Amino acid sequence: EPSIELSKLVMSESDLILATGGPGMVKSAYSSGKPAIGVGPGDTPAIIDETAHIKMAVNSILLSKTFDNGVICASEQSVIVLDKVYEEVKK
Repeated sequence: EPSIELSKLVMSESDLILATGGPGMVKSAYSSGKPAIGVGPGDTPAIIDETAHIKMAVNSILLSKTFDNGVICASEQSVIVLDKVYEEVKK
């Protein structure tokens, strides 16, 4: 069951927090003591790192962003690509 306490527990166990939603959620992530990326509601980024299946990740992001002409706020608004896989993602 989702709760504020559960959100705090998950944040305390994470290496990096990606907080989407209202100002309270973003502020909580920034105050957690962990590295955090905070965005408002509907400003969802995608992160591609060395553990990703690159072709599947890129295809999924493109399908998500172009579905319904990209007007859905839950689609990716930005993509963060780690240096290790940047060239492969560009292909």
